Amino acid sequence: MKYEHLVEVERSTQRWLRTLTAMVLLAGSVQTKADFESGLSAYRTGSYGEAFDEWQQCANEGVAACQYAFGVLYDEGRSVKSDLYAALRWYERAARQANPDAMMQLGFLYATGRGDIVQNAVLAWVWFARAAALGVEQAAQNRDRIRELLTGSELADAQRRADQLSIEYHQQ
Repeated sequence: MKYEHLVEVERSTQRWLRTLTAMVLLAGSVQTKADFESGLSAYRTGSYGEAFDEWQQCANEGVAACQYAFGVLYDEGRSVKSDLYAALRWYERAARQANPDAMMQLGFLYATGRGDIVQNAVLAWVWFARAAALGVEQAAQNRDRIRELLTGSELADAQRRADQLSIEYHQQ
């Protein structure tokens, strides 16, 4: 399978930091906001170990923005050894809480099979479809490109999985 034609995710530091900041400010306790903002400040200055320490607790407590940020640290190898499986786990935790940036990253990991992650067009379609449902235009474009590679039964499976995730979000 070839995925060179996928629209690249824009995960510039500024874009994802703005998104995360907005998400944390909208939801979360005063302490969570303080932990996130302390981690964000540390990340911006290149103090990735401090960012890791600040985000670890709120990520473990289930704050989607912190989980996504934690995934980025593992993905990029910031203060920790790059570990795509750990990044995948953190992205999935955040994505299951409807974090569109995490959904995009999962889509790309499965579409490209980066590192030791097994390439899986069905899962790539699922995560791009979920992000598209939340209004991410790039996700819709990638979902449509991946669709061209799926058989009819694979697409039906992908749609069933995406629908199930949607139900899970609404039950939270």
